[in-house]
Amino acid sequence: MWQMIVDTSSQRLYIAFVFDGEVKYCIDEMGKNNHSDYLMQDIEDGIEKLNINIKDFDEFIVGIGPGRYTGLRIGLTVLKMFSWTLKKPLFTLSSLDILSSAYYKTDGNYKVMLRAKRGYSYTKVVSIKSGVRKVIEEEKFSSDEEFLEKYPTELLIDNSNAKIDIVRILSLKAEVTDIRGIEPNYLRTEQDVL
Repeated sequence: MWQMIVDTSSQRLYIAFVFDGEVKYCIDEMGKNNHSDYLMQDIEDGIEKLNINIKDFDEFIVGIGPGRYTGLRIGLTVLKMFSWTLKKPLFTLSSLDILSSAYYKTDGNYKVMLRAKRGYSYTKVVSIKSGVRKVIEEEKFSSDEEFLEKYPTELLIDNSNAKIDIVRILSLKAEVTDIRGIEPNYLRTEQDVL
Protein backbone atom coordinates (compact mmCIF):
# COMPACT_ATOMS: atom_id res chain seq x y z
CA MET A 1 0.00 0.00 0.00
CA TRP A 2 1.34 3.43 -1.00
CA GLN A 3 0.82 6.40 1.33
CA MET A 4 1.78 10.04 0.81
CA ILE A 5 2.46 12.15 3.90
CA VAL A 6 2.80 15.94 3.66
CA ASP A 7 3.26 18.61 6.31
CA THR A 8 3.68 22.28 5.38
CA SER A 9 2.65 23.86 8.70
CA SER A 10 5.98 25.56 9.38
CA GLN A 11 9.22 26.47 7.65
CA ARG A 12 9.93 22.74 7.53
CA LEU A 13 8.70 20.98 4.40
CA TYR A 14 8.02 17.30 5.02
CA ILE A 15 7.04 14.88 2.26
CA ALA A 16 7.22 11.10 2.55
CA PHE A 17 6.13 8.33 0.22
CA VAL A 18 5.63 5.16 2.22
CA PHE A 19 5.14 1.67 0.81
CA ASP A 20 3.96 -1.00 3.25
CA GLY A 21 5.34 0.92 6.22
CA GLU A 22 8.75 1.65 4.65
CA VAL A 23 9.80 5.14 3.56
CA LYS A 24 10.76 5.05 -0.12
CA TYR A 25 11.12 8.80 -0.72
CA CYS A 26 11.48 11.64 1.77
CA ILE A 27 12.01 15.40 1.75
CA ASP A 28 12.58 16.91 5.19
CA GLU A 29 14.08 20.36 4.92
CA MET A 30 13.79 23.85 6.24
CA GLY A 31 12.54 26.44 3.77
CA LYS A 32 11.69 30.10 3.74
CA ASN A 33 7.88 29.94 3.90
CA ASN A 34 7.88 29.18 0.18
CA HIS A 35 6.36 25.71 0.11
CA SER A 36 4.07 26.77 -2.74
CA ASP A 37 7.17 27.06 -4.91
CA TYR A 38 8.45 23.53 -4.18
CA LEU A 39 5.70 21.19 -2.95
CA MET A 40 4.32 20.06 -6.30
CA GLN A 41 7.78 19.83 -7.89
CA ASP A 42 9.08 17.73 -4.98
CA ILE A 43 6.07 15.41 -5.26
CA GLU A 44 6.60 15.09 -9.01
CA ASP A 45 10.32 14.40 -8.48
CA GLY A 46 9.51 11.59 -6.03
CA ILE A 47 6.97 10.02 -8.36
CA GLU A 48 9.45 10.13 -11.22
CA LYS A 49 12.34 8.81 -9.10
CA LEU A 50 10.28 5.82 -7.91
CA ASN A 51 8.74 5.27 -11.33
CA ILE A 52 5.21 5.30 -9.93
CA ASN A 53 2.04 7.23 -10.73
CA ILE A 54 -0.05 9.47 -8.49
CA LYS A 55 -2.86 6.95 -9.01
CA ASP A 56 -0.73 4.32 -7.22
CA PHE A 57 -1.25 6.01 -3.86
CA ASP A 58 -3.87 4.34 -1.69
CA GLU A 59 -4.17 7.15 0.84
CA PHE A 60 -3.03 10.68 1.55
CA ILE A 61 -2.03 11.95 5.01
CA VAL A 62 -1.62 15.65 5.79
CA GLY A 63 -0.50 17.63 8.82
CA ILE A 64 -3.62 19.63 9.68
CA GLY A 65 -1.86 22.15 11.89
CA PRO A 66 -1.61 24.13 13.97
CA GLY A 67 0.75 26.31 12.02
CA ARG A 68 1.21 29.08 9.54
CA TYR A 69 -1.91 30.04 7.62
CA THR A 70 -0.51 29.90 4.08
CA GLY A 71 1.57 26.78 4.68
CA LEU A 72 -1.40 24.88 6.08
CA ARG A 73 -3.58 25.85 3.13
CA ILE A 74 -0.97 24.69 0.60
CA GLY A 75 -0.48 21.20 2.03
CA LEU A 76 -4.16 20.60 2.72
CA THR A 77 -5.31 21.90 -0.67
CA VAL A 78 -2.90 19.70 -2.61
CA LEU A 79 -3.77 16.51 -0.70
CA LYS A 80 -7.49 17.28 -0.76
CA MET A 81 -7.22 17.63 -4.54
CA PHE A 82 -5.44 14.26 -4.86
CA SER A 83 -7.91 12.54 -2.54
CA TRP A 84 -11.01 14.03 -4.16
CA THR A 85 -9.86 13.51 -7.75
CA LEU A 86 -8.60 9.95 -7.25
CA LYS A 87 -11.39 8.97 -4.83
CA LYS A 88 -8.84 7.84 -2.24
CA PRO A 89 -9.07 8.40 1.53
CA LEU A 90 -7.61 11.49 3.16
CA PHE A 91 -6.23 11.37 6.69
CA THR A 92 -5.05 14.15 8.99
CA LEU A 93 -2.94 14.39 12.08
CA SER A 94 -1.50 17.12 14.25
CA SER A 95 1.53 18.83 12.79
CA LEU A 96 2.91 18.99 16.34
CA ASP A 97 2.63 15.20 16.60
CA ILE A 98 4.47 14.83 13.29
CA LEU A 99 7.39 16.96 14.59
CA SER A 100 7.64 15.00 17.83
CA SER A 101 6.60 11.52 16.65
CA ALA A 102 10.01 9.83 17.13
CA TYR A 103 10.15 10.97 20.75
CA TYR A 104 6.94 9.08 21.45
CA LYS A 105 8.93 5.84 21.67
CA THR A 106 10.53 6.93 24.95
CA ASP A 107 8.79 7.52 28.27
CA GLY A 108 8.79 11.14 29.38
CA ASN A 109 6.99 14.46 29.27
CA TYR A 110 7.39 16.58 26.16
CA LYS A 111 6.47 20.16 25.37
CA VAL A 112 6.13 20.73 21.64
CA MET A 113 6.42 24.23 20.15
CA LEU A 114 6.05 25.49 16.64
CA ARG A 115 7.11 29.13 16.60
CA ALA A 116 4.64 31.67 15.24
CA LYS A 117 5.44 35.39 15.43
CA ARG A 118 5.99 38.10 18.01
CA GLY A 119 6.87 35.78 20.91
CA TYR A 120 4.03 33.32 20.34
CA SER A 121 3.97 29.65 19.38
CA TYR A 122 1.61 26.78 18.70
CA THR A 123 2.05 24.44 21.64
CA LYS A 124 1.11 21.07 23.07
CA VAL A 125 2.29 18.97 26.03
CA VAL A 126 2.25 15.18 26.00
CA SER A 127 3.30 12.41 28.35
CA ILE A 128 4.48 8.99 27.21
CA LYS A 129 4.35 6.13 29.70
CA SER A 130 4.85 2.49 28.68
CA GLY A 131 4.21 3.45 25.07
CA VAL A 132 0.88 5.13 25.85
CA ARG A 133 0.53 8.77 24.78
CA LYS A 134 -1.50 11.08 27.02
CA VAL A 135 -2.16 14.71 26.14
CA ILE A 136 -1.38 16.92 29.16
CA GLU A 137 -2.23 20.20 27.42
CA GLU A 138 -4.15 20.35 24.15
CA GLU A 139 -2.87 22.35 21.21
CA LYS A 140 -3.12 26.08 21.68
CA PHE A 141 -1.67 29.42 20.64
CA SER A 142 0.54 30.48 23.55
CA SER A 143 2.93 33.17 24.65
CA ASP A 144 6.42 31.62 24.53
CA GLU A 145 7.30 33.07 27.90
CA GLU A 146 4.17 31.78 29.67
CA PHE A 147 4.39 28.34 28.07
CA LEU A 148 8.07 27.83 28.94
CA GLU A 149 7.49 29.04 32.51
CA LYS A 150 4.50 26.73 32.95
CA TYR A 151 6.44 23.67 31.76
CA PRO A 152 10.07 24.21 32.82
CA THR A 153 11.17 20.56 33.14
CA GLU A 154 9.61 18.89 30.09
CA LEU A 155 11.87 18.24 27.10
CA LEU A 156 11.34 20.96 24.50
CA ILE A 157 10.73 19.78 20.92
CA ASP A 158 10.67 22.30 18.09
CA ASN A 159 11.93 22.52 14.51
CA SER A 160 15.55 22.54 15.70
CA ASN A 161 15.39 19.02 17.17
CA ALA A 162 12.29 17.50 15.55
CA LYS A 163 12.45 13.77 14.89
CA ILE A 164 9.89 12.09 12.70
CA ASP A 165 8.85 8.44 12.95
CA ILE A 166 6.62 7.00 10.23
CA VAL A 167 5.20 4.19 12.40
CA ARG A 168 4.01 6.71 14.99
CA ILE A 169 2.62 9.02 12.32
CA LEU A 170 0.59 6.21 10.80
CA SER A 171 -0.74 5.19 14.22
CA LEU A 172 -2.03 8.72 14.95
CA LYS A 173 -3.80 9.50 11.66
CA ALA A 174 -7.56 10.10 11.55
CA GLU A 175 -9.70 9.65 8.44
CA VAL A 176 -11.52 12.67 7.04
CA THR A 177 -15.21 12.03 6.42
CA ASP A 178 -15.97 15.37 4.76
CA ILE A 179 -13.16 16.14 2.31
CA ARG A 180 -14.89 19.23 0.94
CA GLY A 181 -15.46 20.71 4.39
CA ILE A 182 -12.14 19.97 6.10
CA GLU A 183 -10.28 23.08 7.26
CA PRO A 184 -6.80 23.45 8.74
CA ASN A 185 -6.39 23.80 12.49
CA TYR A 186 -5.36 27.47 12.61
CA LEU A 187 -5.92 27.99 16.37
CA ARG A 188 -5.03 31.66 16.25
CA THR A 189 -7.76 34.28 16.40
CA GLU A 190 -7.74 38.02 15.69
CA GLN A 191 -7.58 38.76 19.43
CA ASP A 192 -4.53 36.53 19.89
CA VAL A 193 -2.32 38.85 17.87
CA LEU A 194 -3.64 42.24 19.00
